[in-house]
Amino acid sequence: MDTMKNETEIWRSRALAHEENYYQMLKRVDSLTEQLRESQAYADKLVEHKDMICLPKDLEVLREANLGLAKENALWQEEAKRWRDMYIEYDEMLEGDLEKAKKRIVNVISKIKSLEKQMNDEKY
Repeated sequence: MDTMKNETEIWRSRALAHEENYYQMLKRVDSLTEQLRESQAYADKLVEHKDMICLPKDLEVLREANLGLAKENALWQEEAKRWRDMYIEYDEMLEGDLEKAKKRIVNVISKIKSLEKQMNDEKY
């Protein structure tokens, strides 16, 4: 029984670690989304501001930086989705393992009761 308890604790700690990684990824996605929004808003202000002299190269560099942020953000979102899917699959696997373990326990208890009955029948 200790082995099953230890195994359960290992699975639980792994699940918690995966969940923490997933939430850290979501925070990174949120951070990149905010950076991208701010950078795009800044680029738009530069374009709209008529009094400010802004070289086309400056705007090009800023737009390229925005594009880089957008690509990185998309990659992180894909990775977060992959982790979420993996976490869901992992959770379903654990539920399946738990159901199998419950059935094995029920079978063991049933066999123990059967053996007890046989032993009691042999005594009398």
